[in-house]
Amino acid sequence: GNAQAAILQATRALDLLPAEDASSRSGVWFNLGAAYLLTGQIEQAVSAHASALDLSLACDNMHIVMLSAYHYGGLLLMQGRLHEGEAVFQRALQTLEQHPNQGAATSPTAGAIFAEYAALLMEWNRLDEAAELLARGDALSRQGGYMTAQVAIAMAYVDYYRLRGNPSAGLDAIQRAFDALQGAEATALLRQMSAVRARLWVMAGDFQKAAAWETSLPPVTEATPDYLEEIETSVRIDLYLAQQRFTDALELLDGQTARYTASGQTSRLIKCHLLRAIVLQALGQTAPALDSLQQALVLAEPEGYLSTFIEAGTPAAMLLAAYRRQPGIPAALRDYAACLLAALRGEPLETAPQPTQSIDLPEPLTPRELEILRLMAGGATNQEIAARLILSLGTVKAHINHIMGKLTARNRTEAVLRAQALGLVE
Repeated sequence: GNAQAAILQATRALDLLPAEDASSRSGVWFNLGAAYLLTGQIEQAVSAHASALDLSLACDNMHIVMLSAYHYGGLLLMQGRLHEGEAVFQRALQTLEQHPNQGAATSPTAGAIFAEYAALLMEWNRLDEAAELLARGDALSRQGGYMTAQVAIAMAYVDYYRLRGNPSAGLDAIQRAFDALQGAEATALLRQMSAVRARLWVMAGDFQKAAAWETSLPPVTEATPDYLEEIETSVRIDLYLAQQRFTDALELLDGQTARYTASGQTSRLIKCHLLRAIVLQALGQTAPALDSLQQALVLAEPEGYLSTFIEAGTPAAMLLAAYRRQPGIPAALRDYAACLLAALRGEPLETAPQPTQSIDLPEPLTPRELEILRLMAGGATNQEIAARLILSLGTVKAHINHIMGKLTARNRTEAVLRAQALGLVE
């Protein structure tokens, strides 16, 4: 339970392990990423899991490949880097197909990757594709017999049924998750699932059960994991909105907005800005409401968020329509608002969210290479990149050589210019 000590020990292990021992180093990087996440150091956690994935892929350590891809991809989604997350999931699933006899047998999270990938597709409102992934992940997790993956799949099905407007089926799915955990020592996970069930009660209009859940919540202490406090607060916000307790909801939203801004949790921040806009409009504060909506749109537009807005329903549609009527708003945001309005009306979209990599690039860059490329474009030196991503200078140089090779560039400047032309960096 001492994450700081784990960070110190993992860092020391990396200093001691030989560079050629990729398998051991990948495991240490994974544990370092987990420890960073527990202490709220999300950027460092992302970097550590990226290193774990690169090393485990290099040595075919399938157990760490699946673990690191699941966590790394999930963290990228949390940061609002949806297309990079998709690249991680696709890479992991391709590796799984290349090792058909190892995936379920060696990793407890192989099936859970399908759940995370499905969550991404659900955000892009590609619900049929998400359902196919969930079915595949469900079969794989049952084949492996792993509780972690089975719970992840069940929780993803909850989101799927919620987006389909079927809270009853969602409640059945959450019950399957409870059944999978029967007899297990998983207090925090059970508490998280109780919050998810309360959200479904709110959606179904069973405010009495949801209010009873809120009343039964234990007090938040220093020992309460951040993620648990965050999900319980988000469900309380849903309950207050349904009960039209707008002032109470706004107080919680202001706190969540500050927290997610500080931690870089862009996906959750987008939803907070949107819900703040809805609450402010309900309180008759139209100008601040439209400002909050614009903050959500600015963050959401580059990655093509859809379901976050669709799920907000009529209040979001009214705000989007009012936003588009304003003079002087950026053309890209006006067009994006129109796209969201069409999605809210259930109209088919002419274009789907586009990936960040161009089809003109023969060999796509890895997520780690994209991360380094963006730092290069920002003017960071090799030493600065190494310090930022917690990598050795030699590793950074090797990544940059791979980047220049893939972009057919002769130097860093040419690589950045070509990346800008391909739309990989701004």
